[in-house]
Amino acid sequence: MKILQEIKVPQESVNDEFISIVDILFNDGEFVEEGDILIELETSKAVFTIESEVDGYVHYLCKNEDEVAVNSIIIKIFDEYDAKELSEISNVSDSFEISNISETFFSEKANQYIIENKIDKSKFLHLDFVNTADIFNILGINKKEKTVVPIQKREDKTEIVDESKVILENLSKNKKREIEYLKAVQKENLNSTVNINIDTKNIFVKINPHLKYFKNSLLPIIIFETARLLKKHPEFNSYFVNNQIAIYNEINIGLAIDMDLGLKTVKIPDTISKTIQETEQLIFDLSNKYIDNKLQITDLTDITFTITDLSSEGVDFFVPLINKNNAAILGISADDKKLNRTTLSLTFDHRITAGKKATIFLRELKKRIESYKQQNINEIDTSIKCFKCMKSLKDDFNEVGFLKTTIKSGEEKYICQTCFTGF
Repeated sequence: MKILQEIKVPQESVNDEFISIVDILFNDGEFVEEGDILIELETSKAVFTIESEVDGYVHYLCKNEDEVAVNSIIIKIFDEYDAKELSEISNVSDSFEISNISETFFSEKANQYIIENKIDKSKFLHLDFVNTADIFNILGINKKEKTVVPIQKREDKTEIVDESKVILENLSKNKKREIEYLKAVQKENLNSTVNINIDTKNIFVKINPHLKYFKNSLLPIIIFETARLLKKHPEFNSYFVNNQIAIYNEINIGLAIDMDLGLKTVKIPDTISKTIQETEQLIFDLSNKYIDNKLQITDLTDITFTITDLSSEGVDFFVPLINKNNAAILGISADDKKLNRTTLSLTFDHRITAGKKATIFLRELKKRIESYKQQNINEIDTSIKCFKCMKSLKDDFNEVGFLKTTIKSGEEKYICQTCFTGF
C-alpha cells in the first residue's frame, strides 16, 4: 500500500497544545474523493474541518472525543486498503507515536522527552524505534542523571464531595479551556484593576446619527479610540513570557461575546486601520457569525488586547479577567442614566506595567471619548483649534466636536469633524 496523504493536527492557535476530535465522517477503508470533509475538530476557540486533498482509501489514527496533540498524524489516505496490514500498524501505534520525520517510531516517553528538551528528531533517523534509552545513548547523557521523564504536577487537589447533598455536572470542553486560559495569567496573582468614570451627558446626541447598529452604545467609539492609544502605550498590547515582555507588532482588539452559546472572543483585525463605521460593521458581522456558529479560526486568534462589554446587562461595576497571552483587558459597565456616567475598568498584568501607567491610559481614553459629547458653550476652550483648518471649537460648536489625534511626528493635535475623514 502506498500512502497518498498524511494529515496532521494543524497549529491553528498558538495557545493550543491539544485539539478535540468532534466527528469522524467516514469509516476506515472507505473511498474518499478530493474535497471530501474527513473530520471535524475543535480548538479552544472554534470548530473547523479538514478536507481530503486526494482520492483514496481513508484510515483514521484517532476516534471521536479524543484529545490529540498538535502536529500529530490523525489520518492517512492510501491508494488501496489492506485491513490486516493496517491492523498491524495500529497495534504498533498503541505503544509508539509516529514521528513527523520519515518512518522512525518514537515511544510516548521518548517523544515527550524530545519535546520538553527541544531535541532535533533528525538525530535518530537511522533507527526504526526510539526509546529514552536510545536518546540517552546517542546524546551521551548519563542515565543515572536523568532516566525518568518529569511528570507535571497537578495544581488542583481532588476534593471529597458528598454526592448525597449535591448534583455533579461535568464542565464543557469550552469551559475547561476558558479556565485554563484565564489561569495562565491569574495564577501569578499580580493583576490589578483601575477604574474611571466617563461623563456620558449628551454624548449620544452626537454619536447616534453616525452609528447604524449600536445606537446609545459607546462600544464602537471605545474600540476605535483604544486601538489608537495602544499604539502610544504598547506595553498594554503585549504579554509576559519567560521573564520578558513580548510586544505585539499588530493591534488586533478582541471583543468578548457571550450570547448563550459559550464565551468567545472575536477579533477585529488590524483595528487601528478601521474607521468607526468599519469597526461597528465588523462588530455586527462577527456577532452574527457567532450566533450562526460560523466563526472561523482567523476570527478568534492573534488577539492582542481584549474588551468585554457588559453595558447591556445593567452592570454598574465589575473586574474583568485577563486572557492568555494578553497584558490587559478593558471592561465596560452600564450607562448610569441618573448620574450620566459609564465606568471603564482596566485590569492589567503588574509584571508588565504599573498602576500609574494604567491610570494614564484610562485618563487619556476618558478624554478621547468625552471629546465626542455635545459641550456647553461656557465650557469650551477657545484656544483649541483644528490643526488642519485652524477653526476653533467655538466656531465649530454646531458640529460633533473635535477629536484628539496623533500625527505622523507623534505629536498630539486636535482635528474638526469636517477635516476628519471617515466619521
